[in-house]
Amino acid sequence: MASTAIRIDLGDMADHALQHLATGEYESMDEVMQDAVRALDRERAESEEMFENLAFQEMLRQKVEEAFANPAPSLPIDQAFVEIRRRAADRRARAAQG
Repeated sequence: MASTAIRIDLGDMADHALQHLATGEYESMDEVMQDAVRALDRERAESEEMFENLAFQEMLRQKVEEAFANPAPSLPIDQAFVEIRRRAADRRARAAQG
């Protein structure tokens, strides 16, 4: 991959970046900035994952509320598992047929 030179103004963050360089953990400001961009990428990926989890939790909460609001009679757990197993067997049979 080709290198691309970029001039940046870190503003108030310049001293902070220089402190990271001064620790000896990094050999150049390039390494400091590359690590910073990697950290930003990780943070964004984690934020996206957290948002997806929150969206899933909200969807699940809505489904639970819908279930409680449903006037249909409850199904005992044993019957629910019988139904789940039957549906799974039906799906496997349809998949086996092509």
